[in-house]
Amino acid sequence: MGAVDELQGGRMTVDVDTIMQILGVLLTLGGALWYVAGSLHRLKGDLVAIERTAEHTTKKTEENTTEQRDTAAQCRDGRILIWEEVHALKTAVARLETRLDAIPKDKDQC
Repeated sequence: MGAVDELQGGRMTVDVDTIMQILGVLLTLGGALWYVAGSLHRLKGDLVAIERTAEHTTKKTEENTTEQRDTAAQCRDGRILIWEEVHALKTAVARLETRLDAIPKDKDQC
């Protein structure tokens, strides 16, 4: 009868083929569980690495954003100083032009 258990005089007998099949199924399940556990372990390691990279990238992005804001403020302050100096020079040129215009011009001195 093969894989079918038989009752003989109150005793159950199991065929060797049946035991081998059960053992094969159990080993297959164990191998599958081993493979899944290893895959999950590698996946966990990859996720940890990705998380570290994301944290590092976020930190660098925040530093770059802060640096960019500081640079923009410094540029603005620099532009203000340049315009103040330009305004002072324009004022000085205007004063000099006013003085030159006040000097009487002699027609013979050209």
